Amino acid sequence: MTTNTPNGYEEDTMLAERICQYMQLSDQSQRVAFSDVQFHLRYLHEAVKLDCPDIFATYMEWAISLLKARQMPISELDSFLNALSVEISQKQDVVHILSYQKCIQEARHRMNAPSIQFDSFIKNDNPFHHAAHQYLNMLLQGKRQEASLLIDDLLRMTHVKNIYEYIFQPVQYEMGRLWQTHEITVAHEHYCTAATQLIMSGLYKQIFTTPRIGKTLVASAVAGELHELGIRMVSDFFELEGWDTYYLGANMPEVQLVQTIEERRPDVVAFSVTMPYHVSAVMQLIKHIRKTCSFSLHIIVGGYAFKTHPGLCKQVGADGFAESADEAVKQATKMTNPS
Repeated sequence: MTTNTPNGYEEDTMLAERICQYMQLSDQSQRVAFSDVQFHLRYLHEAVKLDCPDIFATYMEWAISLLKARQMPISELDSFLNALSVEISQKQDVVHILSYQKCIQEARHRMNAPSIQFDSFIKNDNPFHHAAHQYLNMLLQGKRQEASLLIDDLLRMTHVKNIYEYIFQPVQYEMGRLWQTHEITVAHEHYCTAATQLIMSGLYKQIFTTPRIGKTLVASAVAGELHELGIRMVSDFFELEGWDTYYLGANMPEVQLVQTIEERRPDVVAFSVTMPYHVSAVMQLIKHIRKTCSFSLHIIVGGYAFKTHPGLCKQVGADGFAESADEAVKQATKMTNPS
């Protein structure tokens, strides 16, 4: 029995069941481990599909840091890899065996490496690092109004682009780090993200008054991708530079996305991918766009998935990878003004 995952490949449910049985867990532990194993396999399948073992290895590294931060044993991950190795060795396809084994070997190498220290994303060389820390602490304390007033005060002293680049962006990354290191909960992260989205909406009066330059951007997260704040920031940066933007948000179905691109005929399309197991979906989407759209356009990708694996940009068929909203605008400007 197999089930279709949101990103289009078949997840082998029976494989997950066999792995859990091999791990010799109690009935209760097996029920908990089953969903974890399915999640592990999503990364593994994506790594094999893209011939990028680093996707699986980086994920396992992340999982280890998560367990250690919560003072939980990592022995279950080791048992998972042992069981996986046994299952893979029984496959008939030699090429697939080798591909999966490469991923497992790289994951084991990361597991045996010294633990990675996850430094704060609010760096001391950030010209607004004090304000960024203030803003983060206010949100973590549930003081959304105070955080909004802080941003209002900063806007009297600096450009709105600096607020995005030096406050919103590093604070969002920092919240992810704090959750990973078990210093905040998912509820904290969701509240802070929602508060930042609300505060950003209050800045649109300034953002949308920039004179237009006659260029258009379509910006979206792909189907299945629920993280949207990063691509929203990208869209806002383009607006600040005078672009007309068509922001589609999170989890955008492919058919409607391609239809919108054909209708709007943008100069540039920007896609954001946070979860690495959505990368192959982006590759298929870009192929579809190149094949069906009746005009030429440029495609830029970004987000955590490409930030941790920048080499995937060319593999998916994009014209460029941007690590930040400002970099996305610079690349788009260069692409549309080749002279």
